[in-house]
Amino acid sequence: VIGRGAMAATFGARYLEIDRLYALFRVRAQSDAGYDRMTPQLRRNFDAYIAGLSRYVSTHSDEVPSWAHGLVPSARDLLAFQHFLVLMLPVNSLQGMTDCGRGGVKMSSTLTLYLELLRSGGPATSSTAWAVAPWRTADGVTIHLSDPHNFLDIATPEFRLHAGALELSGYLVGAPVMLTGHTRHVAWGTTSGSPDVADCYALEVDAADPQRFLVNGEARTIARESVEIPVRDAPPARFELEYAPINGLTAPIIARDDHRAYAIVTPYGERAEGSFVDLDKMSRAKDIPAFRGALADQGLLPVGLTAADSAGNLFFARVGRTPRRDPALDWTRPVSGNVSTSTWRELHAFSDLIQIQNPSEGYIRETNQPAATMWAPNSPFPAGKYPNYIANETPELVDH
Repeated sequence: VIGRGAMAATFGARYLEIDRLYALFRVRAQSDAGYDRMTPQLRRNFDAYIAGLSRYVSTHSDEVPSWAHGLVPSARDLLAFQHFLVLMLPVNSLQGMTDCGRGGVKMSSTLTLYLELLRSGGPATSSTAWAVAPWRTADGVTIHLSDPHNFLDIATPEFRLHAGALELSGYLVGAPVMLTGHTRHVAWGTTSGSPDVADCYALEVDAADPQRFLVNGEARTIARESVEIPVRDAPPARFELEYAPINGLTAPIIARDDHRAYAIVTPYGERAEGSFVDLDKMSRAKDIPAFRGALADQGLLPVGLTAADSAGNLFFARVGRTPRRDPALDWTRPVSGNVSTSTWRELHAFSDLIQIQNPSEGYIRETNQPAATMWAPNSPFPAGKYPNYIANETPELVDH
């Protein structure tokens, strides 16, 4: 239902904000384009997974909730669902919204409530993972643990998947890949520590034409479109959505005041398939070197990643499609979209990001703490080694 932007149509007006964000971030259009970019084999994997789900539902109708009767999901729905979750992560678009909030931008009450939850250190920001090398363990084996800290009232069962040569177990994200899991060769866990991948841009608009703004004197246009969202037991809700061209991307406008429009920009907006592609490659890796290679295209959602293999290799990274920015600007607050100095230059290469293989201490402990405190006092990531937006140690997003 989320993957179709139909929460309000299914459950009522209480869920309208979810559907509005779904429409604002153009989730379905981007997900359909991402599905078409996936390899034929990966599409077949998704279609087969959906066929299995549909068969189970048809033979176990007594287990299907009343609202889901007659609902036939598609592989495109799965991709759209996952893409929406990736965009709404606290370390993705919502971090850009947090940047807007620090600048005093007035946002909808729904977004404000969610940001307050993040600032309070709520469950959305918590996760842990650790790994221990064989020479550190009594049995001489690699040990890996990951705890995503999900809500206690949400079932998070272990999933086991065996399809041809693919055999893995772990935490499923509504698709035939594991966000946290293991094979016979490699185990991995994800946490909320990651680089800063999203920004808030403040656009000074033309007083005579609020759909127009300048970048170094060159005029650009804020596009507008109307959407109608069905609502259960109520008339459809109508919204005006706006978008600005920023960093070569189509950036949604989340708020306005008398003179400015505020846009959120993330390099994940137009790469819907990236996480599925990378997670599939990760699950097929036979060792840590191959696992690292699976991350090179940087499609994976922004996460802290702790991994280990059966040969005893350990690996830690804070991954994410991270724009290269002007270090002179404060990227934790709104930056001006009217000057070229705030333009992203390119994405950082994966090798630019925080990472280490086989630390000399023989263990990895990731609790979303500042990277400079890991393995202290001899941290391989001392303060100042990385730009602030890669270290991403903003207090509101670090789980102490």
